[in-house]
Amino acid sequence: MAITDKNTVLVLGAGVSAPFGLSLGGGLMTEISKQLNAEKQSLSSDETEMWGVLRPLKRAATNASGFYKMPLHGAIASKHLSDQGALNDKGVEDDLRAIDGLITLLNEQTSETIDDFIVENSSCAELVKVCIAALFLKSCYRFGKTRGEVHPFSARQLSFGKGGESERNWIHLLINIIRQGIHEKTVSSENKIQIITFNYDKILEFVLDKQFSNTELLVGKDYRDYIDIIHVHGECGDLKDVEPSPAKVSCDWAGGIHVVNEDVPEQIKKQRNKAREIIRTAKELYFCGFSFSGPNCRLLGLDMPSKEVRSRTMFACNYDGNVGVLRAVKKYEVSYGFIPPMAEMDEKYYAETTIDVVGGSVENPLSVSDWLKMGHLGELPG
Repeated sequence: MAITDKNTVLVLGAGVSAPFGLSLGGGLMTEISKQLNAEKQSLSSDETEMWGVLRPLKRAATNASGFYKMPLHGAIASKHLSDQGALNDKGVEDDLRAIDGLITLLNEQTSETIDDFIVENSSCAELVKVCIAALFLKSCYRFGKTRGEVHPFSARQLSFGKGGESERNWIHLLINIIRQGIHEKTVSSENKIQIITFNYDKILEFVLDKQFSNTELLVGKDYRDYIDIIHVHGECGDLKDVEPSPAKVSCDWAGGIHVVNEDVPEQIKKQRNKAREIIRTAKELYFCGFSFSGPNCRLLGLDMPSKEVRSRTMFACNYDGNVGVLRAVKKYEVSYGFIPPMAEMDEKYYAETTIDVVGGSVENPLSVSDWLKMGHLGELPG
């Protein structure tokens, strides 16, 4: 069993971006609230009059060093810049009031995830998405006075996670498994690796661009000829080696973010339909960094019948042995061939489903790279 086999799919959640320093979904609400409060205090302590507040806002909206100090306000303020570089006072005033309201909502919210918060507070959706994008962008770049330079995400070892401890770059390991499949001719343009991701960031694509063809045997090859990546919640923009306009780019990225229970554009509907079709016909399903939340599982159609597949196996990496994750995935275990019985008028077939979950503990978590090293996506070349 391997991701390089036919009728397989890899499903990625926020946990796979954590080794690169990005926040998990639940933590995003706390991080946005904390960052907005810190930036608001900075504005209040420096310049209290409206004419004075515009100065640091303009710096944050127009240059990289200003953005680094005040990414959320800078990104929001950049929406009100004229072509000549002047800020629209009225627009800024309105958004500053909206930010105050957002801070109150975030501090008093009961939602478990940022997606649920957006759905429950749709009037704040655009503002929250800009904040998400700005935080992601700040996490992805090192900022100087005039530009941001992307972090070395394609490095062999990563040290962006909690505590700064170094760990093997899991995308490198995935590339090695896929290369092995290409050499063995189980992976080709006709039998591509299928990856469904719930993440907005494009770190995976960035590393694949840098490292996939970084061998003599694959020089000149494009990973897109062997790998399909489907973003079911939309995506932020591509990471560039150098980014001179982070505030403006944050707003561009925000436009690509879509959550599970809101109206989405046609392109996202097509992506989700494609993902459901892949899930429906998959015999081996691999889940990593994925929390098995009900809405996301239903979006994939994990609870739907399939006449094409009679049996399947779901493999999952449970980072810290979370009991909730284990219970959630176990709901999809099916030990019979079909329900309801044949006598029923609406015959619905369900694949016999085996669950294989490997997890760590709070004291000794199982990282994404360790899960891959254990061979759960296939054999690593020796």
